[in-house]
Amino acid sequence: MFVNYNDFELIYLIQEGSEQALNLMYHKYLHWIVIKAKNIFPYNDKCRDLIQEGRILFFNCVKKYNSDLGSFFTFFTVCLERRYNHLLKDKYYERNVIYFNEKKHFYNSNIKHTRLFSFKNDIDTLLYEQCIMSGMSIKSLCELYNLDYFSVYHRFQRLKEFIKKFY
Repeated sequence: MFVNYNDFELIYLIQEGSEQALNLMYHKYLHWIVIKAKNIFPYNDKCRDLIQEGRILFFNCVKKYNSDLGSFFTFFTVCLERRYNHLLKDKYYERNVIYFNEKKHFYNSNIKHTRLFSFKNDIDTLLYEQCIMSGMSIKSLCELYNLDYFSVYHRFQRLKEFIKKFY
């Protein structure tokens, strides 16, 4: 029914009390909420929590929106990003990497980890151990082992995407 209306007209109709306009606006922005949440946590329950927070924030933004501030999309995007950044400071949303067979020595500060992943080639293994586990920069790794920086950088990006699937 309200397909040809823009955000300003929909907001006006919502302020007049139209439930259909609110429903249309909600479904229009739900996809944006999901995209923003999945950029932070792609696969787990924390993503669903962020989506729910985004839904609540959407209804608050519809109530508080003032057309003098600019477009509703910009207002809502800024509010959503600020809310997600605020939530990420909470301990619940902290990102943790899980190591299996973790052994802590209580009398000294050495921690031994066994690798969680098995890789197909030696460069991925080297990147995981040196850059991810030890914190060495890619540039230092390339200089140390005499490797091409751009190929190692792109391989490192693919490795990060691979690891993101597991947490």
